[in-house]
Amino acid sequence: MKLTLRFYGPLAAAIAEETSVDLPSRPATIADLKRQIAMSYPEAAPLIAEGRTRYVVADAIVPDDFGLANGMVVEFLPPVSGGRE
Repeated sequence: MKLTLRFYGPLAAAIAEETSVDLPSRPATIADLKRQIAMSYPEAAPLIAEGRTRYVVADAIVPDDFGLANGMVVEFLPPVSGGRE
C-alpha cells in the first residue's frame, strides 16, 4: 500500500516536507507506519517515539491503532512550543 507522508517542524528538517512510503498490503496501522519511519530515518526516531507527535488523516487526529488504506495522506505533527513575547 502506498501512502503520502507530510512532515512539519523538526520532522520535516530530519526527513522531508513530503515523501511517500510503501507498506505491505496487509492491514497496517499508524503504529506500523511509525516503526517503518523510525527504521528508515533513525535521526527522526526519537521525535516519533516520544509520544507527543500527533498523526492526522483526513483532517482528524488518529490513534496508533488507526487502520491505513492505500492512497491515504498521513500528516505528522510534532509538538509545538509557544513563541517569544
